[in-house]
Amino acid sequence: MPRYAVLGDHPPTACPGSSKSAQLFAEDMMGKLAATAEKFGVNFEGPPLHLDPSHRTLALAEAPNAEALRDFIYEVGLNQFNNLDFYLVTPIPEMVAKSAEWPKPFA
Repeated sequence: MPRYAVLGDHPPTACPGSSKSAQLFAEDMMGKLAATAEKFGVNFEGPPLHLDPSHRTLALAEAPNAEALRDFIYEVGLNQFNNLDFYLVTPIPEMVAKSAEWPKPFA
């Protein structure tokens, strides 16, 4: 199944640690994460990580496709107080093996 890195950030004013409304929204959202992830076939590799001391997060997830991950994000509401990007990820050993076959414009 494809793996994705999900990077999120928000301004301090939208942080659940400094905004009561964001805190209540995040608490409600956290209660929906597991069921919504299951609905879209999204599996997280451990808990999301906070990138201290910034207002950024990192999560690694498996999802059937990018659309499933996007739809999970929308339905659970992560995009309501976070800017989010996600990227396909490849383990470095696999990337090294694949890149051996690529054309080398700077050889």
